[in-house]
Amino acid sequence: MPLTPTIWLERGGDFAAIEAVLDAASDGTDGSRIVREVRASDAYLPALSLVAEEGEDVVGHVLFSRGWLVSEDHRRPILCLGPVAVRPDRQRRGIGIALNERGLEEARRGREPLVVVLGHAEYYPRFGFERASAHGIARPSRAFRTRCSWCSTWRTTRGRGAARHGTQRPSVEGRAPGS
Repeated sequence: MPLTPTIWLERGGDFAAIEAVLDAASDGTDGSRIVREVRASDAYLPALSLVAEEGEDVVGHVLFSRGWLVSEDHRRPILCLGPVAVRPDRQRRGIGIALNERGLEEARRGREPLVVVLGHAEYYPRFGFERASAHGIARPSRAFRTRCSWCSTWRTTRGRGAARHGTQRPSVEGRAPGS
């Protein structure tokens, strides 16, 4: 019988196990590198980096980081979801869903108005994500892109749509601490 995962905030002692999960699940798409770069920047939000554990094993991880929605005359803070990873031998057991739901609940509690994800069109609508282009959000900057082909948004506050300042693009402008 599968164990129910426990989800907690990432701790420094979890980093190696998280990187192992990211590398195993990412098929060489640089998941662990992305997480290391975010941790070294001011985009890192420790309260939104979550780990799933079964027994004594780290089996999943999700990271939400600070990003910006940028137009010609406006810059607004948003959350960026990803990467999310589950160890291959534990996939299709609801761990990724549990991580995403917990992270989105934390975003809601933190009154974050908008979450953006580059992800799969078949997967993310179950969490309330909608196509970003419907809200005036264009494909993100190259620095933000992954191999995924679908940019979508999730709003935590009703009636506060994104498209108030023309076409906007998600951007990650995190700097390394002290830079």
